Amino acid sequence: MALTSKYFQLAILSIILILTSGCTHSDRFSISELTCESLKDPLGVNTLHPQFSWKNNSDRQGATQTAYQILVADDIKKLNEKEANLWNSRKISSSSNIWVEYAGESLHSGQLLCWKVRVWDENGNVSPWSKPARFGVGLLDSDNWAASYIGYPSEKGFHSCPQLRKTFSLSKADIKGAYLLHVNSLGYHEVFMNGTKVSEDVLSPAVSQFNKRSLIVTFDVTPLLKPGENNLVIWLGSGWYTEGLPGVTGNGPAVRAQLERMSGGTKEIVLCTDASWV
Repeated sequence: MALTSKYFQLAILSIILILTSGCTHSDRFSISELTCESLKDPLGVNTLHPQFSWKNNSDRQGATQTAYQILVADDIKKLNEKEANLWNSRKISSSSNIWVEYAGESLHSGQLLCWKVRVWDENGNVSPWSKPARFGVGLLDSDNWAASYIGYPSEKGFHSCPQLRKTFSLSKADIKGAYLLHVNSLGYHEVFMNGTKVSEDVLSPAVSQFNKRSLIVTFDVTPLLKPGENNLVIWLGSGWYTEGLPGVTGNGPAVRAQLERMSGGTKEIVLCTDASWV
């Protein structure tokens, strides 16, 4: 009888351990899929008031976000509660995790920033911080550009597809931080750094009405750089920048481009399109 009672106690203990373990597992929650302006790690948003979104994950049915905290900094080393120099939202009571508007220090064109978020559930439990994400503010004003529009005028005019090239040198010490290339083409472009296409984009940028706006695309070319001589090629095609369409002037595709190095919250123009390109 005593033996049966012992087995019964062990069975009850095992059930309790299983249930407790299950509850602990189901209480775990995390954050993923951080986006800024509905884009993952965008490098050139066209607003100084970007909006953030994220996805909450929980193994427990009915789990609800009741608060969040967002940190934004201009250097990932500062992305903590003590040093986040652009925005520490503190704990904000809200169930919103979509299109939460930035409310920190004033932003300006050409910044590259990082951010992360954590949330609280209905029981007051706080999640771990999300993995850091980043976003860049594009070149929003004409005076942000040192680059000039260049092209390759020829008898073929809008039917030509020129390749414009520039070489530049970097020391080993120069290759730190992030190198962002801003490209504003009148017509389509493809960009190559040291023989490698910088993105999978084709027919870029998207179509726009040129008497109202032309679009800028920003690329992170950091992984493609090397110490010594580097070779940048921009291949142009007219696309919708064709004679007779609204806002189209000149006689062929043109582009302005600007390579900037971002490091520790500062930026430096490395090169830009001018008459020295061949």
